[in-house]
Formats: sequence, C-alpha cells, structure tokens
Amino acid sequence: MSTVCKSPPPSRQRDLKRPQGMGSGTSLLDIPELIEHCVDFLHDSTLDLRACSLVNRAWVYPAQSHIFSEILLGISGANQDNRMRVSRLLEILEAAPHLAGFISTLRVNAEIAGLENFLRICSLPFTCLRILYIAGGSNLSPQACFGIRELLSFPTIESFSIFCRFKNTDNFLRIWELCSANLKHLLLGTSISDMQTPTCAEGFAVHHRIALYSLELGYGFPSNLEWWLDDSRCPFDFSGLKALRITRDTGVIRRSVLGPALRTIKLVVADVFEAVDLSPFVRLTEVAVTIFGPDHTQAFETISTIHGSSRPLVRAIRFHLLPSPILDLDTCLQIDRGISETREHFPNLAIVHITIATATPALTKSLDQYFPLWDHKLSLQWNFLPTSSPMWYTTIT
Repeated sequence: MSTVCKSPPPSRQRDLKRPQGMGSGTSLLDIPELIEHCVDFLHDSTLDLRACSLVNRAWVYPAQSHIFSEILLGISGANQDNRMRVSRLLEILEAAPHLAGFISTLRVNAEIAGLENFLRICSLPFTCLRILYIAGGSNLSPQACFGIRELLSFPTIESFSIFCRFKNTDNFLRIWELCSANLKHLLLGTSISDMQTPTCAEGFAVHHRIALYSLELGYGFPSNLEWWLDDSRCPFDFSGLKALRITRDTGVIRRSVLGPALRTIKLVVADVFEAVDLSPFVRLTEVAVTIFGPDHTQAFETISTIHGSSRPLVRAIRFHLLPSPILDLDTCLQIDRGISETREHFPNLAIVHITIATATPALTKSLDQYFPLWDHKLSLQWNFLPTSSPMWYTTIT
C-alpha cells in the first residue's frame, strides 16, 4: 500500500453493534481493536480500504465503516452517468441494508438522482446519519418534500444544508414538521417560487424548539423568506447562536428574531461583495471575511466596523481571497499595511489567517520581503490552496 499514514480520526462506528461472527479468530489479524486501529489510518483512501476488506472476514466490518461513511449522490459529473451510479449504489445498499448504518454524511442532488431514486434514498435504514446536504435546482415535488421530512426526523442528524427551490410555502414548511431536536447546524440556500399564505396553517404546528449552534444564510436565501425567521412555524431557537455565516447585509438579521442572538455570537463569517457592518455583534472572538475580486480594502473596512466591546475579545481574524489574482509585491504590501493597522485596534489578537488560491514562487520563498511590517511574535497562518469545509463553525474555541 502506498498511502501515507495519517493520524486516524475518532472512530464513528464504535457504538454500532458488530455483526455476529466477526472478529472471532485468535491471531493478531483477528483482534477487532487492533484491526480497527490499523484501518483508521487509511480512512481517506478508498482503494486501500477495499484491499483491506479482502484480507479476511474480520477486516470487512472496519473497512466498510469507512468506505460508506460519506456518500455523494449526483453531486458532480454528467446527469446520465450520475443517475446510473445512484441506481447502482442503491442496489448495493438495498441488498445489504447494514451498510446504510455506516453512513454518517449524505450529500445528494435530488434533481439529478431523480424522484424515484431520491425516495429510495430517503427510505434507507440510517442509524448514524449526522450530516445531510440536499441540492436540486428545480421545484421539489410534494413527494420529495415528504422524503426530506423523513430524513430530518432521524435523531442522529446534527447538520443540515439545503440548496433547493420549493414550489410553494406549504412544501417548504412541510419538511420541518418532524425535525430532530438534535439538529445544531443549519445552512439555508433556499427559495420559494410562489410565495403565498399556507393553505393549511394548522397542520404546521411546532411541537418543540430546536436550539441552533450555527446558522448560515446562503446565496439562495431570498428576501421573501425573511418572514420565516420570525414565524411561529419556524422550529428553531436562535437565542443561543454561537456562529453565523452571512452572504448579505446584516440588516435582515437585525430586523428579525435573530436580533437578541447578536450578543451571543462568537464567530461571524462574511462572504461579501462589499464591506459589511459587524458592529451589531458585541461578543465576537473570531471573524472570517471572504472577499470576491482584487479589492482587498473591503476586508479591512469590514473588520474596522467591529464593535469596541468585541475588540479585546477577538483572538483570530481570517481573510479568504476569492477569486485571487497572482499576488505580486504591491498587492502583498497593501495587505501587510492593512494587517499592521488592524492589529493596533485588537490588543489580544493571536492569529491572522490568509487564504489565497495562487501565489508567485518568490512569495512562497520570502514572506519577509513581501510582509516587511509583519511582527513575527504574532502567529501567521498562510494557505496557498484553500480547502472547502462545510464545517466552518468548528474553529470556535
């Protein structure tokens, strides 16, 4: 095997019941704890995990637990090929239902998968599904909405991201009826084609409030859905939010039930095309700003709006430049000056993290020349190739 060993992640399936007959041998290769520890090092190499599953019966369980831990259906590639792959995978999961018990992350495009396949996905016997991501461009059918409702009812669900268009308000409200009380992280990139008063409002009663830890209002979150944040049929309690990611002006937040939560939020991630006012957030400890285009002044203007009571609390500021031009000396000097001026207003700042997509060879070799004002007593984290992480809220300490 050619895979470079990495630290294994915490096992996600230790609490699953081991199928009878596995790990009953007496040799070292049959000791379950030792096997799981070895296989954990290969968690990100599907080819090696497949090879492990062929060693003997005792190795099948831990290898499968990683192979099927994250399932992507119809997320990328040609629609025709995607639909065939979805159908084939569903045949495997339906023939061996215990494999669905290994799935902790499910990402599916409902439109590409097709309604029949999507409903088959929703009926799988998930037992440890934690992260759910659903996309789909066209209007979701009522049947698909009922399918999403079933997925959200699993008590293990912790994170839900949705990028879909709903035909009407009824369909949108329907998906939350059985929502798990354990849901903590929500991303809404949703729109409704035909906004109207629900036809059967009494059928959408909220039986319990779900305390969210993080909220992201994605690019698809339209102004005609702002009412839902304040509506009695919204099942979420925003009063204890710790992390907020926004892609639009914070006015929508100040005007809604989210207002009181501004005093509890520790992390704000702002994906902006122009400077954003962060003054309403008075308990910030971390800020991340994504800037689109070459004008880096927007980032520093956004940082300058942080409330005075938050400035002693801020420990980390992160800049993500996207899309990034080649960073020449002049551009780096501008960023360097901005960082130097920013630090003067944040006495306890410990980390400045800059993420870019491209850089010149000279930059990678000599940061001192490109950042002459940089105080090396402060930790600098510099990533040349940013990674996309849906778990953006995990940086909060």
